[in-house]
Amino acid sequence: MCDYSPRLIFRDDTPRVIERMQEVSVEGSNVWDPQQRVEERTRRRSSEDLLPPFNSLTTDEERERQAELQSPGTYHVVVNHESFQSLPEYTEEPSIISSRRPSLPIPGIEDENERGIPALKIQTTDIDDPNVIILRKFEDCVRRIPSSTTAKTTKVISPQNPGSATVALADDLTTALGITSPQSPLQAARRGGHDARLLDHYRKFISPKIVHLSQQGPYGSGGIEDSFEQKADEFPPLYHAMMALSALSLAHRDGAQNVDALQHYQQALPSLNATLKSTSDLSSDGALFTNLFLLLYEIAAATHSGDDLWSPHLNQLLTIISLRCQRFGHEPYTFILWFVCIIDTTALLSSSGNGQFVQTILDNDFLPMSSLAVDSLLESLNPKEREILPPVLRFNQQIFVLASQIGHLARELRAEDYATNNMLSAGGIDMIERYNRIAELRRALRHTWTSSMPSIALMRGMDNASDLQPRALGVFEQACALFRATIIFSHTSMYAAQRVGTGPDSIEEIAFCVRETLKLAQSVVNFQRTQLRFMAFPIFMAGFASDHNNEKMLALELMRSLEEESMGLNTSMIRKLLESVYERQSDSLINTGHSYMVDWVEIMAEKGLQAVNFGI
Repeated sequence: MCDYSPRLIFRDDTPRVIERMQEVSVEGSNVWDPQQRVEERTRRRSSEDLLPPFNSLTTDEERERQAELQSPGTYHVVVNHESFQSLPEYTEEPSIISSRRPSLPIPGIEDENERGIPALKIQTTDIDDPNVIILRKFEDCVRRIPSSTTAKTTKVISPQNPGSATVALADDLTTALGITSPQSPLQAARRGGHDARLLDHYRKFISPKIVHLSQQGPYGSGGIEDSFEQKADEFPPLYHAMMALSALSLAHRDGAQNVDALQHYQQALPSLNATLKSTSDLSSDGALFTNLFLLLYEIAAATHSGDDLWSPHLNQLLTIISLRCQRFGHEPYTFILWFVCIIDTTALLSSSGNGQFVQTILDNDFLPMSSLAVDSLLESLNPKEREILPPVLRFNQQIFVLASQIGHLARELRAEDYATNNMLSAGGIDMIERYNRIAELRRALRHTWTSSMPSIALMRGMDNASDLQPRALGVFEQACALFRATIIFSHTSMYAAQRVGTGPDSIEEIAFCVRETLKLAQSVVNFQRTQLRFMAFPIFMAGFASDHNNEKMLALELMRSLEEESMGLNTSMIRKLLESVYERQSDSLINTGHSYMVDWVEIMAEKGLQAVNFGI
């Protein structure tokens, strides 16, 4: 049994709040600035009649108007459990409501049904303080328009009452009330909100590294919104994933804690899961874009080989793209499909991934043909690009497919060595078959190069690759870098100690590919085209395979240049791996006279390094 009777104690905490919040400016405030309050009180008293005592006021509007003329804390409106007990949401049966109401009328209180106005006017009579009111029944109501604001009005005729009075327009009313429609986090950032710096960094730094062949151009959005940002305005999970990656990049650049990155990342996942309620939701643009950025975030944030949190996002992207290909016949955003394929292929070549994404895409014929990729860009292509881009894209696609096949073969051979504990004889049948399988893929690579280059050179009618249109040049250089890196890989990294016993022709081909790779990398760095992030893995392979110290140091210097423009730790991990490889090669050279026994894949596993280079 609870014996409740109101015992009210009011304490003015205004001085304590003001002391704790000294950084808040109150100048010009009608409520908190004493001088402004006096001026406002004088102005309003001159234009409004004085109201009766506070406890005799009958509407919330009157009480608010009275309170505006006094200091904060002068008046008090109190609600207790009896104020809520008769509300529908707190009772199951109407009879309970009537049984809980007082059986005897309280002096000064009229039933709200008799007067036809809300019970918000009611106050108890057993309070001595005239500045305190206890509401008998709580009713939420629309706040009044401030007296200093005038709303535009229009005539709206009620169907029940053709002679209804003039009412305020909804838009003008919400404006007058200071009520704004909910804005997306992106809109807030665009207007200088908390994430404005992250959005600016995304536009100027992140977007150009992701958007290579989109409709915005070869090198991204150039500081304006891209396709991702346009979608993020209506899909909050994507916005949080984008800002997480941007915040991670800024934290990496500034050497700061990535608090904002974690906060956005932790908001992206739950909000994304909440939106995926059907297959249609899963195959939406928003789901595709969001998972792409979550994948990039996890790769950029990974520091150790055990940090494979990026794999689930890659698997999710495979599911999403498969659904979209079944739904649309192909993936409409071809540059995203290619981008993820490059991620998976370089992860496969670096022994950090299993290549399942690429294999599934190839097995199901989801990879877009060059003509389809050009069609998606048709509106943004000039006549020269329409002529040269298809063969360049076709060349790039052929090199990419062969690089993927070589990566899968290397994974198979290393698994075989692990199963047999590296007991295969150098002259055995199994080893000869291994040589033949590798040589066949290498011949296919060379054939693709020799058959495609003349047609590209003929169509462009130029003397060198630099004469290509910028968009075609970026694709061409990517294909060239991947071709040479894959040739080096096929000679040196298919299995442990592969270089032992390498013939002179192979040594010459390796040396040539090393020189050409470093030459291309220097051009990319010197012309500050570091948005072409595909160079990191080729530079690593060139540094590993070179037999000359000057080339090794050049590769390390170029890697550091890419690292300065990296958005995360991925390029740093590759550079650290290369330095560890150099140390091991130096020790091996001193002890054995050569460094061909050094296996960078084994060193990566020993050091626990994550070397997933993905073009950023």
